Amino acid sequence: MAKRNGQSRFAFQLCPQCGSKNIGRIAKQTYFCRDCFTEIVEKKQGQLSERLTLLEILEDGSVQAIGEI
Repeated sequence: MAKRNGQSRFAFQLCPQCGSKNIGRIAKQTYFCRDCFTEIVEKKQGQLSERLTLLEILEDGSVQAIGEI
């Protein structure tokens, strides 16, 4: 992961679903785990993460909610 001023650009270092470090960014607050095909949507309040929503990407390309952290 790229770092700026010694800090990671992501609020989390590992995928909350499988623990992988293989995470990419899709949009400003949306990330993707390349290992378990989970989309992670980060809800922020200020600079702190308020919660993460996990979505499973299905074979047909649609998404299904897994849960929230």
